[in-house]
Amino acid sequence: GDDSLLCAGNRIRLDVTNAGAAYQWNTGEQSPTLEVDTGGFYRVTVTRGLCSRSDSLSVREVMQPRADLGSDTTICYGEPFQLDATSPDAEAYLWQDGSTAPVLAVRQAGAYSVSVSNICGVATSPVVIATQECADHLIYPTAFSPNGDGQNDVFRPRVMISVSAYHIRILDRWGRTVIVSGPPAAG
Repeated sequence: GDDSLLCAGNRIRLDVTNAGAAYQWNTGEQSPTLEVDTGGFYRVTVTRGLCSRSDSLSVREVMQPRADLGSDTTICYGEPFQLDATSPDAEAYLWQDGSTAPVLAVRQAGAYSVSVSNICGVATSPVVIATQECADHLIYPTAFSPNGDGQNDVFRPRVMISVSAYHIRILDRWGRTVIVSGPPAAG
């Protein structure tokens, strides 16, 4: 027969049954059939009377596909991050968004998954990506209105780093100082 593929963990049966014949496989077997569970080169000689014929085939073993995006993770907000599903046993990739490349660039939080497939099956791997601010500086609002209406009344920086001391000076639109502040211990 033709060369063949064998999915890892499975078997194929090679059958050269011919009534009244003797058989000699390159594995040492002398039966008309051979159960194959590993890849390799297989050759058989079939003899009946004075006639003898040989045939051979290669069996390539293919591993089941594997998908592993790793553990759930947190990335810096807005920073590119790549989910890599590359597998030597993969023939095709399919991400939850329809992408088909082995690598998917993500920038935002969410649940992601990939299906990796080959002739032997499909494997799926999910992962959850969270984001956090990773700034190495304080992030201030661009405006506030302390008029008691419940909207933007408090001027408060988002602190994503450890702050041991600070000094804040707030100016109005004409450049005049409105408020000067420091840490509570500084008075």
